[in-house]
Amino acid sequence: MTFDANQPNASESPANFPTPANVNNTRIKTLINAEHVFNDTAQADDGVHRQMTMIARTDPVSVPAGTSAMLYTKIVSGTPQLYFYDGTIARLIGDSGTLSIAARASWNSAGTVFGPNFNATVSFNASSKVYTITFPTPLSALGLQFSLEGFAVGLPNRAIIPKILSYTQNVMTLQMLAEFTATSQASGYLIIFGA
Repeated sequence: MTFDANQPNASESPANFPTPANVNNTRIKTLINAEHVFNDTAQADDGVHRQMTMIARTDPVSVPAGTSAMLYTKIVSGTPQLYFYDGTIARLIGDSGTLSIAARASWNSAGTVFGPNFNATVSFNASSKVYTITFPTPLSALGLQFSLEGFAVGLPNRAIIPKILSYTQNVMTLQMLAEFTATSQASGYLIIFGA
């Protein structure tokens, strides 16, 4: 099957191109189905990843416009390795194909904790505006890398700056500081990569 981006032609009636249109639709479905769930009728799992297949590349020097990070693979000593690039630094995730996320959490200032979280529970003290993230399995003291971001729900272009107040192997406390004062609700997420 060959996809034809020129179908239908501007002068064609739909009755004149059913075969090329069917070929195009089938090709698009095949491409999407390779990595994602594609249902013929609407389902809750529409578009969910089945897998993420990657071709090895060199370290990026930038991310595409409008994006902030990327996952990719790179060959290291003859073995494909998974990397995370945050727009500045390329970081190896795990070793020999092992993904080592030590903890993951997400939350908002209404007290809602989004999930699924991993090795982390979040509580919020409304009076002090302090989030407490507890790690049921204590984290290693060495070799951790943090990805911590905040944003304002429903208010585009409103940055929320997360500030870590304290950190131990068992507990982290933080506040979400507004860059703009007109924010209605702060949300954030934390991913901790282990060594």
